[in-house]
Amino acid sequence: MTSTNHTERYVTLTNVRLILANGTLSPLTSLHIDTHSGLLLSTLPSGPDPTAVNGGVKVADLGGKWVSPGLIDIQICGAFGVDLSEFKGKEQYVRGVRKMGEGLCKLGVTSFVPTIISQKPEAYHAILPILSGLADTCLMLLDEQAASDHDIGTSGVFNSKQETPGHPACARPLGWHVEGPFLSPKKVGCHPAVNLAVAKDGLRSFENMYGADTLNEEEEEVAKIITLAPDVEGVCETIPQLVEKGWKVSLGHTNASTAQALEGIAGGATLLTHLFNAMPSLHHREPGLIGLLGLPFCSTANKITRPSMAQQMRSTLPTPAAQSIVPSRIPSPIHEYQHEHKLGKSKGGQAGDQHLQEMCFDGSELLSHSMEKLRVDTAHLAMGAFPSSLLKTQGGTDAVHDNDFTRMRLQKIPPLYQNGHIATEEQQQQQEQQGDLTDILFTSQTSPTFGATFSSSSEEDVTNLNDNDDVSRSNKVTRPYFSIIADGIHVHPQAVCLAYNAHPEGCILVSDAMHMLDPKLPDGLHPWRDGMIEKKDGGIVLAGTDTLAGSILPLPQAVVNFSRFTGISIPQAIVCATYNPAKCLGKHVTGKVGLEEGCWADLVVWDERGGVRGVWKAGREIDGSHSDEKE
Repeated sequence: MTSTNHTERYVTLTNVRLILANGTLSPLTSLHIDTHSGLLLSTLPSGPDPTAVNGGVKVADLGGKWVSPGLIDIQICGAFGVDLSEFKGKEQYVRGVRKMGEGLCKLGVTSFVPTIISQKPEAYHAILPILSGLADTCLMLLDEQAASDHDIGTSGVFNSKQETPGHPACARPLGWHVEGPFLSPKKVGCHPAVNLAVAKDGLRSFENMYGADTLNEEEEEVAKIITLAPDVEGVCETIPQLVEKGWKVSLGHTNASTAQALEGIAGGATLLTHLFNAMPSLHHREPGLIGLLGLPFCSTANKITRPSMAQQMRSTLPTPAAQSIVPSRIPSPIHEYQHEHKLGKSKGGQAGDQHLQEMCFDGSELLSHSMEKLRVDTAHLAMGAFPSSLLKTQGGTDAVHDNDFTRMRLQKIPPLYQNGHIATEEQQQQQEQQGDLTDILFTSQTSPTFGATFSSSSEEDVTNLNDNDDVSRSNKVTRPYFSIIADGIHVHPQAVCLAYNAHPEGCILVSDAMHMLDPKLPDGLHPWRDGMIEKKDGGIVLAGTDTLAGSILPLPQAVVNFSRFTGISIPQAIVCATYNPAKCLGKHVTGKVGLEEGCWADLVVWDERGGVRGVWKAGREIDGSHSDEKE
């Protein structure tokens, strides 16, 4: 089902701009593809006769269009009439996955994680082994002999390699996402409440639900995501064991308190399922699951409930005149910054201030502060990270320069608490002379108001955001990734923008689509299980209610919506549907998603408005993708 019957082994896409992992565009360049392996090449093999040696080279000029890796949907419950949670036999199920994969591939979704909502144990026992086999098959290179010899447990279903979900015209299933049934009955959504369960027997409850073989499977190339509610009996205690077995734990469909949410993250959960939906709303005194996006860049389990800086020291706000010229959105110094910047040095540090001010007002760069040099970013944030050129005009304000940032403070260091007592002026001066104001703040402190004790940070406690896949979670905590549905129905655009600004590196766009995802499906009532679902106004609800029943959002449309909601560029939005989900999945797709040599040749061609103009799967162009439409 590809656009041409390829006789050439190699394909070169010329005159393209690559969408990079940081959301920027490369200069015009070329991509080289080996259609036999389905992988990208850095250069074409050389030889005296390229046609004879290389098996032929096809050149396609894309006219300056943008190219990204194929989209990845880590939460999709069905599409094109296929309900992944419904099992009516192995053969019918596998054919359904294939039909769904073919439809998704034409949209630009080249990989997906089939999602099963809350079911009875017998359904999981039947479905998960099939999905495991399909994922294992499709992650193999498109080697004909290997594919023909591999048994996916669907005897008699496929007659040839061209009919399997690994066929180039079909999106590859990466494993499974079991969304339930260990969910809160207070946040059940459209899940059948009768199927909900508790984990009173700990890990054994999960073995009984999903099957012992499935739970303990050690296949590294099968993504295993599980959505759990940390407030359900026995769940939090079991999360570390699930993580140890290679499961990617996500928190969702929960009524969890802030403490329970933090316990889940401390146990090893690294993802939040469809942020804002099926969870308590954000409250400033009880932030709950959503408040996890407000965690420091990294922390440790014994410090995640520490009092905020505002509770430990007096405010050091700029004067009103200075506030009026402070940018409305100042990049936070606790964000990870991917590029190293050296601020210019001149007399009085003016060059550095000018560069820093440009970074703040531009909004496209984040402040870079080395964890080793500053030790505790939040202390500097509390002291104020404003350019002195914005603040030193005010009387009584003294701007103090530090190598990589300008710290604003008043004439005197604000009173600091030490072991429950206000540090004396002599102690504060001594600390300043030693060049580290954070020692008073973070040495066995106790807030006299809240009585919460925490100890100082150490280098071995620091966990990089990108290292959260294979790190022991016993005492290390990072802000989790989060998925979000950008259809404008599930989440208000302003809330979408708020979440992205809080943690752009962790944002993952998902469709959470149901079987009714089909651009040709008309509005009205449609059967679903034992009830009806109504499609109207671009969404779907349980018939006769206002309860959202998943979405019918194509992931490429989510990219365009997300760009509009947040004000970021189309390439930056595409990152949230490609590179970010790949980082979240970690070892299951490491080295396979990207635009470098050895990555899958799963590609999407975009125009400047975010329209999909073509799809390439395993190095072959797909019929029926938007590239076939006339511009």
